[in-house]
Amino acid sequence: MSLLLLLHKKAGAAPIFTVLKHFTAATDGALGREIIQSGTTIYGTSFNGGSENVGTLFSFDIIGNVFTVLKHFTTAEYGMFGSNKPIIKDSGTIIYVATSISSSGSTGRLFSFDTNGNVYTVLYSFSLLTGGAQKQIIKIGNIIYGVTQSGGTTSGGVLFSFNLTTTTHTTLKNFTAATDGSNFKIFVHTGGTMFYGITQAGGSNNVGTLFSFDISGNVFTVLRHFTAATDGSGGGPIIYAGGILYGATSTGGSNNVGTLFSYQP
Repeated sequence: MSLLLLLHKKAGAAPIFTVLKHFTAATDGALGREIIQSGTTIYGTSFNGGSENVGTLFSFDIIGNVFTVLKHFTTAEYGMFGSNKPIIKDSGTIIYVATSISSSGSTGRLFSFDTNGNVYTVLYSFSLLTGGAQKQIIKIGNIIYGVTQSGGTTSGGVLFSFNLTTTTHTTLKNFTAATDGSNFKIFVHTGGTMFYGITQAGGSNNVGTLFSFDISGNVFTVLRHFTAATDGSGGGPIIYAGGILYGATSTGGSNNVGTLFSYQP
């Protein structure tokens, strides 16, 4: 079971915790995965549940407390049970979502959803060679960039782009576990032409890597092959602040419970 909740506080008052929605798996979705906010509306995707138990796209109006299922994902069209469905929104009315494909070859999609009229449009259908388990997408200008945790020519995941103007999909990088890292975790955009990412496994020590990708020339660079005992392993969250990357690992380090690190490009 999943729930949507709110924690807010009036000046001088105690914090107020409010459950906004108790999800019902079959009708609403289950295991809420990602949410974004636009104006007075929250949009999100669920991990599974819905009419075919592969998740939903939903909205919640925080003014009127109105929950709406916008889309029930289906196995044939949207990919596998229990998969991530990264979601982003542009500055207008368009939401973009990527769904994952399964090992049996069911098709994942990159699609748009226009909240002005609830118009759904398939932008691209992934194959096992062009995308596997979707992990994250970002939009820079008129191009969507994304990374998967699996799929591609080496099954280690892919870094891809989709040009919204030309409707062109491009595989920018096929991850090779030993040299690039595998099981991608997250990336951050610096606001310029660079973004940085971290993997949870692979690399020369098989405990993950830190990498950069320059979109101006499509240049991929491994910045660090993590060593479990000294650096940490099982890459976690990263942020970019003041020209420095900060990150955390989930395991490794001197006590084998993770590390906090910085990297100055």
